Amino acid sequence: MPILKHFDQFAAGNLLVAVERRNANDTVMRQCRSN
Repeated sequence: MPILKHFDQFAAGNLLVAVERRNANDTVMRQCRSN
């Protein structure tokens, strides 16, 4: 099922983007607190 395989790659990509965004937000929050 190539469609299902493609969807799995798409979902994994979205998850990776979400984690990167959350990590970036955590970094910004730490910088704001330390100032």
